[in-house]
Amino acid sequence: MYKRTHGIIKYQRFSYRGPTFVRFVILGYISLMIKIYIFVSLLISGVLYADPTLERQDSMQSLNKMMRAADKAIQSGEFDSELTSIYDEIQKIMIEFPTLFPEGSFEGKTKASTDILDNKDQFNQIASDAANFAVLAKIASENNDINSLQQNHINIFTTCKSCHSRFKN
Repeated sequence: MYKRTHGIIKYQRFSYRGPTFVRFVILGYISLMIKIYIFVSLLISGVLYADPTLERQDSMQSLNKMMRAADKAIQSGEFDSELTSIYDEIQKIMIEFPTLFPEGSFEGKTKASTDILDNKDQFNQIASDAANFAVLAKIASENNDINSLQQNHINIFTTCKSCHSRFKN
């Protein structure tokens, strides 16, 4: 801290500010420790774990936006790094997607059918096919192969429609 005396600025070291300042620091530390304890307790108890229903709905909304963006890029003939990153993201979503349907996540605000549990292999295969088509679309985009890109984009869309017709209420 700097102190001005008679037109001369002198440096003054930090000094002890009394019991009020010490109480303030200690209370701040205790408050922080309580917040950390509550957060860890909630995390351990499962309250802060993600809801699979919301997570899969968010995932499908992201997929829908990316498919529309890819469709727009294909229509305009823009084969750039953005298009390849879209297909990368679609692939990641489709690889993760089957994990978002655990038992007990079919009640409440969901349109997912419990047939997913009965036909898990078929469901996983559809997601795997969509991920593979995304990889092929990405490769086609990198090679500026419009025919292959369009076909694989349509194939992704077809697998989505197939899954919805089989596994959506």
